[in-house]
Amino acid sequence: TEEKKRAVKDICEAFSTGINDKAEAAKLNSRFLNAALDWSKCSHKSGGSSQGEPSFHYLAAKSKIQIGDAAGACEHFLHAQAAVEFAAFLVLWSKSGYPSERDMFLARAILKLLAEEHHSEAKVVFNEYIGILESDNIHLSTPLYNFTRFLLTAIEKNSYPLFMILREKYRPVLKSDPSFDVYLDKMQERIFNVKPQKKGMAAMMDNILGMFGGNPSQR
Repeated sequence: TEEKKRAVKDICEAFSTGINDKAEAAKLNSRFLNAALDWSKCSHKSGGSSQGEPSFHYLAAKSKIQIGDAAGACEHFLHAQAAVEFAAFLVLWSKSGYPSERDMFLARAILKLLAEEHHSEAKVVFNEYIGILESDNIHLSTPLYNFTRFLLTAIEKNSYPLFMILREKYRPVLKSDPSFDVYLDKMQERIFNVKPQKKGMAAMMDNILGMFGGNPSQR
């Protein structure tokens, strides 16, 4: 309820203003918000999000930033429904890496959002991120940037053929981060309802088991 959301926000503000040790306050705030998110996940059947209350995720992202946990902040921004703020955060975070890695910070965030089926937010984050860079006269034109841009088009058009063409064409680029294939497999199954083919040992085991009565995954 709105009353409970307000109570959580008030408690977070109390941590920020009522404890002199800012680092300790941020840690306590982070622990409290984790508990609040767990509670909101349990209550999602009554109309909330299964990932937890978005406003709590937003507060948790801010708290993670305060304690210097950028990766943790990113995970909360994924479910915070705050795309503009997420993009601004990503630009700041990208400055901790090399200039050549700007496309990587963007691509990881966009693929994660799309894997969670947050399509509209992914588009806003992409446009805002690029807009902030271009306002500083920074223009991305790398293969990974192009893949991310075309991927958004494939999802928007609900085009599975284009999605698969992009995966094949940019396969060498996607190998730069093993997590990319994980997120793309999730998209393939969740958005296009096509199960990815098993690879490596998993495929080998299915083949062996198939010799003894059929592939269990096909039963």
